[in-house]
Amino acid sequence: MNTPKKPEFKSAKAQKIILELEELFDPDLFDFKTSRYIERFHGKFVVKGNGCDIPLVKKGFMPFAFFCKKEIRWGSRLVYLESPPHLKEFIGVYVVCYVGGWIWSEKKIEDVFKTGNTVDLIGGWGRFVEWKGRMPGRFFAFSVMSVL
Repeated sequence: MNTPKKPEFKSAKAQKIILELEELFDPDLFDFKTSRYIERFHGKFVVKGNGCDIPLVKKGFMPFAFFCKKEIRWGSRLVYLESPPHLKEFIGVYVVCYVGGWIWSEKKIEDVFKTGNTVDLIGGWGRFVEWKGRMPGRFFAFSVMSVL
């Protein structure tokens, strides 16, 4: 298999963007074989706080660092949840839930996701995300479909 030649840019800014994109999509950093998608699921989780406050996210763990930098200003939230201890798949995994701004704008939703509350929810499009490179960590990310 031939590796395509990397484009060369004279602009330092353009070169930096290329390097960031390479890191984001480098198959050596992301293990696609162990990454699993979950289309829909139901579970009870305890709200631990703001997902943007997770140390790995603050250090730049993608794509969550980008989300915390750009999407929060539009009203969306990244909620950090704790799973029940009997679910071995979630041991050592940061569980984060994306709540869109249009959902978060409901006062009822904001009250449900207060730190310490237990939420019984239906999630959609869940995915285990694991990076190997300079910031190893494992996340399970999903978005809220509805809150019961």
